[in-house]
Amino acid sequence: MLASLSLIENFIIWIIGGDENELEYVQNSLNSYSLLKSKYRRGTIMIWGRVENDALPELLSRSSVLVIPSYREQFGMVAVEAMLCGCPVIGAKVGGLNDLIIPQKNGFLFERGNSMALCAVLSGFLRNKPERKRMRFKALNWAKRFSQYQTFSAIIKLYDGTSNDIPDFWKNDYEYKDSTLLITIAENLISNRIISSNILHSHGKHISFKIITETGQYFVKKINEFPSCTISVFPIDFKQFPNPKSIEERFLRELYQKDNPYSPQIIKYDTENSIFVTEFFEVVENDLLENHELIASIIRNIRSYKPVSTSESIMNDYYRVLKEIGNDPSLEGINKFDKITSIINQRITKELSTFTRFHPQVELYRLKLMLDQKVWNLSPSIIVIFYEAINYLLANVELNDNLPTLAHGDIKKGHFLRSGSNILLCDWEHSKYCVGPLDEAIITFKLFYNKDKDIEGALDFLIKLLPNDKSFLYQAITWLVAQVIFSSIYWYTQGEQNSITKGCNFLENFVYQMEKLGKNKSIVPQ
Repeated sequence: MLASLSLIENFIIWIIGGDENELEYVQNSLNSYSLLKSKYRRGTIMIWGRVENDALPELLSRSSVLVIPSYREQFGMVAVEAMLCGCPVIGAKVGGLNDLIIPQKNGFLFERGNSMALCAVLSGFLRNKPERKRMRFKALNWAKRFSQYQTFSAIIKLYDGTSNDIPDFWKNDYEYKDSTLLITIAENLISNRIISSNILHSHGKHISFKIITETGQYFVKKINEFPSCTISVFPIDFKQFPNPKSIEERFLRELYQKDNPYSPQIIKYDTENSIFVTEFFEVVENDLLENHELIASIIRNIRSYKPVSTSESIMNDYYRVLKEIGNDPSLEGINKFDKITSIINQRITKELSTFTRFHPQVELYRLKLMLDQKVWNLSPSIIVIFYEAINYLLANVELNDNLPTLAHGDIKKGHFLRSGSNILLCDWEHSKYCVGPLDEAIITFKLFYNKDKDIEGALDFLIKLLPNDKSFLYQAITWLVAQVIFSSIYWYTQGEQNSITKGCNFLENFVYQMEKLGKNKSIVPQ
């Protein structure tokens, strides 16, 4: 199944373990499928059988990932052994593997016996070369907590009553351990003694603090490494885009907002440690989201910052390739488009070449072409639903030739800050230049996608954000559908098997609601 997918980097499978009867069964199975038989004969599938314990670390340390598709498992010692060799683990959701594997940290989990789910996770993992490298270190660090000393110490604490029910080393604790160092760096940056500090965020993409000094309050954030969603979904040319979503790229995206009046003022920053110190503002209360005019105004302000000019030489290439895609869409044309849009976004990322989803219709063409090429392991019924939504929009929405503008790229509730009577936006790590109302689509997606798959509510929200611009509204809807399909596939590659069903349920109602809006003349197809 995995071998039949296109645009995946070449890989070798080692089958380790099993007695003579099991090995014979595996060999017969391989020989019964022509594709597997060919790979077996070429040596890209190798059967090792039982190996000596002394040889196992060598095999595991040379492996990118260990797959444990067990139907039953107790503790899962082999998973810990693999992680101690710096090898992440993809395992079935059974027994101790549920506790040993922390998804997206040291491996992934999939539903027992679900070969399509395993294929989806493996394909995303094989595409994401930077994350494979990061996960090796994460797996090793996680497994170290099972050292003899830590294990015996935890057992003693349990018996003498000085420990909680769950040993400390077993908890899924990823708090930043060097918070004292971060506070010290911040104190040196602002040249002011810190009276008190309060950690605000310690998981995910960054760690942040509120600090109070004798002269005021500040917000301190350190940019951390985090896997790129994009390259778990799309096959990316790493020679062209070598460091997608690296710390340096995220840092530069934040730094680009240094003079942005719609972002908290950056007081100081430390490039070496990827740390920012900004003004501190409280997060706006939730009722802001009911004020559509205010949100629309904030997003318009974002788009007005450092505009792109038609006189820039790169724009001639941009429009030429965009027209080529509209006339004859192909992955080769989209690859050329990606190079050009990377140059446009170098105003943010300086010399870094970065991949971004830039244009709503181009993203629909990309998704459709990759569905045609069977890049993802999806059932025919799912592909039909994706096609229906994509084709509807490609038929009814004209190719947008507007100038690209700045987008925040990740607007959600916690990113709105109150500065007196003004509203600012924080966390610009995903900011980029792109075409159309991406931010309106992103905030709609975040508000409604997990809300009972409410496509009717999502469309109504977009209409209120863009009440007088039919063309822009259609572009927002195009971005929304592209985001639904992209996110469905991404989370599928992360082991969340229900994500595809969730996306399909959302999209199945999409065309119906669009036609309904058209009949009511709320939206008239072009």
